Amino acid sequence: MELIDLQPFESFIRERSLAPERNIPYYVSWVRRFLQATLPSAAVTSEDRLRTFMDQLGRDSRVLDWQLQQAARAVDLFIRASSENNGITSLGSADSEIRNIGWR
Repeated sequence: MELIDLQPFESFIRERSLAPERNIPYYVSWVRRFLQATLPSAAVTSEDRLRTFMDQLGRDSRVLDWQLQQAARAVDLFIRASSENNGITSLGSADSEIRNIGWR
């Protein structure tokens, strides 16, 4: 599985102080997991994809409630930053997927 370069997203969070410094690696990890998740083709909008991803996480007994909240915030930030093109112009191999589902 190819790693997706999320350095631009990490920088975006850090520069705008959108999460505590100690939590930034976890935000990046949640977004990577979201981008690599296998989601049904019916989930075509970013909101549908987020909802489906959160449903999947919610069924995982290893994921605690506070982690679900953190994951939702991280992915929501990623979606908004990508759609508004807030300095996140190159997300490596995720770029084509983002364009395909209309995030940009």
